[in-house]
Amino acid sequence: MSAIGLILQTPADDDLPFIILSITRIPAETHQRSADWVCLLFAAPHITLKALLSDESFPSDYAPLAPDFMFLPAGILKWQVEQTRDRVAGLLEDVIEKEKVIFGMTNTFDVASIKNTLFEQGKKHLKLRNRWLFEQELAENMSRCFDEIARRQTRSGNSRNSPPTYSRILLQRVQTLVSLSRMLKQDLATIPSKIQAQHQMVTSSKHIRELGRNTLNPSNQIDARLNIMIAQNSAIAAEEARRDSSSMKTIAALTLIFLPATFVASIFSMSMFNWQAESGGLVTSRWIWVYFVIAIPLTLMVLVFWILWYKWTQAKYSKRHGKGSQMVVFPDSA
Repeated sequence: MSAIGLILQTPADDDLPFIILSITRIPAETHQRSADWVCLLFAAPHITLKALLSDESFPSDYAPLAPDFMFLPAGILKWQVEQTRDRVAGLLEDVIEKEKVIFGMTNTFDVASIKNTLFEQGKKHLKLRNRWLFEQELAENMSRCFDEIARRQTRSGNSRNSPPTYSRILLQRVQTLVSLSRMLKQDLATIPSKIQAQHQMVTSSKHIRELGRNTLNPSNQIDARLNIMIAQNSAIAAEEARRDSSSMKTIAALTLIFLPATFVASIFSMSMFNWQAESGGLVTSRWIWVYFVIAIPLTLMVLVFWILWYKWTQAKYSKRHGKGSQMVVFPDSA
């Protein structure tokens, strides 16, 4: 039986704490239920195992499954959700406070400082959004590991009366963290529009002319520096996107390699095939047609649903993008 593993790594941020974890369950050769867990953890100096594990008690409802080490990834998920929640709340408060500063701006000497602040806030938002996506992906991978652990325990035949289920306490804990994380989606979607609106207000020609009456300092150099910072940030984002694209291509290639064999193994492992049939006997059950009658329409339904969902999201994005472009226009007036 192959091992079960989970690897996680927080996004590569400059100023946010990092955690790298590799955890693997290796089945023991001499015991049917026992297994060895191998764990490798790298973290920022101020992040300790005590900080990750002391807030929650170890689940007590593993039976009939053997206890495992998935409690540690759950602690990391909780730590990351709380970190992202607090930092998003702080960033949103700073963005709202900056609106008051912009409305009280009296001369063009304030423009450079405000633009720099808006630029830094945009970078913080990008990092926090990457952390938020990391939380969603980690929770999804943990759920898959939970299902795989329970499935292998069922296949081992230790519980024949009823299939064993994974720890409901740990499952509920992860689901609660996912719900808390999803509550940040609206705030993360609101912050960029606020930053963009503030930037448009600062750089609008009408606003600059009104401020220019109080000072002789031109804003051309300020705009040039801002454009350079935006270009540098775009180059960094493009490089990160290229790396992510390479990783996704690698994952897709591995999926294409193993998917056909996995599909064939799943089909042939169904109870509708009797590979121990006597000579001349039927290997295939006469009810095999039920599988195709259900599987084919269900597959078509999933594909149709996905196509409709994709078209709906594209139309929603186009509509929102068009409206957003109109809302941030500041017309010139003499």
